[in-house]
Amino acid sequence: MVLLKSKESSIGLLGAGIGFAIGVSGVVLYQKLKYASQNAVATTKEFNKLVTSVDEIKAEIRELRVILQGPSRHGSAIFSRTSQPSFYSVAQGVSSEDEEDFFEALDGESFLEDTRLDHDALDSTETQLFASVDSLMEGSRDEKNQAYKILGQLSNQHSTDPDFLWRYAKAIHLYAQHVGVSNPEKKKELAFKAKDVAYAALDMKSSSADIHKWCAITIGSVSDYVSTQQKIKDGVQFKEHCEISLKLKPADSLVHHLLGRWCYSVGMLTWFEKKVANTLLGSPIEATVDEAKQHFLKAEELQPGSWKENSLYVAKCYIAESNYKAAVEWLEKAYAMPVDDVDDDVAHSEVETLLSKYR
Repeated sequence: MVLLKSKESSIGLLGAGIGFAIGVSGVVLYQKLKYASQNAVATTKEFNKLVTSVDEIKAEIRELRVILQGPSRHGSAIFSRTSQPSFYSVAQGVSSEDEEDFFEALDGESFLEDTRLDHDALDSTETQLFASVDSLMEGSRDEKNQAYKILGQLSNQHSTDPDFLWRYAKAIHLYAQHVGVSNPEKKKELAFKAKDVAYAALDMKSSSADIHKWCAITIGSVSDYVSTQQKIKDGVQFKEHCEISLKLKPADSLVHHLLGRWCYSVGMLTWFEKKVANTLLGSPIEATVDEAKQHFLKAEELQPGSWKENSLYVAKCYIAESNYKAAVEWLEKAYAMPVDDVDDDVAHSEVETLLSKYR
């Protein structure tokens, strides 16, 4: 009986160890990433104008196509060539011959070219939409919430657009962090929704680094709500998504950090904990502290001197390797960085504790 209790305790520690790398506290680290680009964030007023212009362009193109193509698939049409409504009768002085020439021109190459231009206009507007949303999600809490609301309003129109969906998953995740402070149940609901949206994007497009990154992050966001066995299995998927994301976009410092956290957690497991994981998974789970350190150092290289928690984890890797001199150097770097939010405050407290022990 004592042995059983010990085993259950170790399994719990195992889930906590791997889950920590992909858990909510780890996933929220995403918000710690301060991208080098400091482009001006679109204001709400400007963004609403952009969204309105998207809707107007789409509506105009839909109306134009109905007008030009005649009967729809369902056998209805606004008008036909033989029966034009008052829309055309307004154009006084236009002969039937002129109208026929007009329709013949539409059936020709010029109409195809205009259609291509319409698609180009839509693509350009979508690019602006994504750029504005991306800026909002790197802004203040209110701006993140605004991005969530806007993307939610557009979600039905873009339900088959994978590049829209991964951004929507990201916005849901960010909103969940804010809502979760006062409403844990809503946070749980949003966490699973974000994961579903991210995986819907993956089903449509498996070659996107951002989609794989947000599949990994949203797996982490639900780790507090699943069993230990599922958490361990999800941890393997988390690692796979991170690795694919890095193959597609090697210079993503956030993914390097997340993969480093996973490697560190696995590398710090005891032999028995790894044995349990291997039994549950049916295959070996391996990672080392050195692998974790390389990912943290790469994240630092890509975004130097601005990420307190990443520097803390470089130091923790050196501590695990008994290289205390190097560990103290990294702890001092982390200590000198400003405390900008709650996550920084937590990291700073740990930095102070470790400095008092190893300095």
